[in-house]
Amino acid sequence: MNRVPIDPNGIDSILDFLAMHYEYDANGRIVAVCGGGDLPRFVFARSAEGCIWRFPADLPEQVVASVAKLAGREPGLPQSWGWGEAPATPERLVMMARLLGVEFDPSNCGPELIEGAGALLAEVWTLR
Repeated sequence: MNRVPIDPNGIDSILDFLAMHYEYDANGRIVAVCGGGDLPRFVFARSAEGCIWRFPADLPEQVVASVAKLAGREPGLPQSWGWGEAPATPERLVMMARLLGVEFDPSNCGPELIEGAGALLAEVWTLR
């Protein structure tokens, strides 16, 4: 689990994190990994304020729509979640992985924790 210090707002921190790690096309789809590397199949992030997700540019629209429907039902990060606890896997992440044709393995997909002002702000799960 990596901890990334960023801005003290959850959603803004997620957007900053995503901008630091990926390049996007005009539709907001991932086209490159900053610094090189393989594109993820899906990136899902959540904070107390809500969730954000991103897809690679080459993913078929039907798959995007199906996964986005599940992602949109996922609750944000509980505000009661603290540093002493292990993050719970998002409820629908395993099903999202299946729709993407990815074998879900929590040991290599996250989460990366985003912190700021001494507090946990968000988590980012990356399916490859």
